[in-house]
Amino acid sequence: TGVISLMIEANPNLHPLAIREVLKQTAERRGEPTFPEIDPYWNKDFGWGMVDARAAVEMAIHLEDTSQSESIEWTLQAHALNSTETGSKTIIQGHSWAIEGNVERVEYRLDTGDWYEVIYEDVEGEVAALQPFNWTLEINRKTLDETNHTLEIRAASGSGTSIPILLTVEGLGAESESNLLGIAISALSSILLLSLVAVVARIVLSKRNSDDSEIMDAEIVG
Repeated sequence: TGVISLMIEANPNLHPLAIREVLKQTAERRGEPTFPEIDPYWNKDFGWGMVDARAAVEMAIHLEDTSQSESIEWTLQAHALNSTETGSKTIIQGHSWAIEGNVERVEYRLDTGDWYEVIYEDVEGEVAALQPFNWTLEINRKTLDETNHTLEIRAASGSGTSIPILLTVEGLGAESESNLLGIAISALSSILLLSLVAVVARIVLSKRNSDDSEIMDAEIVG
């Protein structure tokens, strides 16, 4: 109850089922699932795991800050299975399902940017309730500024969205807009400098030719 009180204090817009989902999503897993065909995380001895008070409160704050509190749908589930780094790319694999109805899409965004859909694993026929399906997404860290970014992933349907998965992705910055802008400015500066040198050289040569012509005319007259 102490953790729940802290969550409500941090985010008074959370309804009871949303609070339960936050506690489930942020818990530290314990034991093997007892009935994986129904819930791949619930264990008869540990439930959904050990409560992580800090993670639960931080999630409650995130939902409040991003105005997602009232849209949480407890029947939608999204969970990351693993995250790997290959060169400059981060690949996240996960699965989603609906306890009732269907998941319409799984979407992700970086920081507070636009939402995009993940890549889904091919499934034969329709995905029924309680049937998890796999998905993958790939982030090119060279396209991100050289700092930490929040990657947010959630399942969605017409009735609302799941508790989001929150991951941290470190940008490499090699191909970020700021660097590309810097390269463009540097190139433009070089072009302008070369143009200026060419103009000055033409003026100097023109003046020198004019002076030589005047000297020659003076000698002829003399």
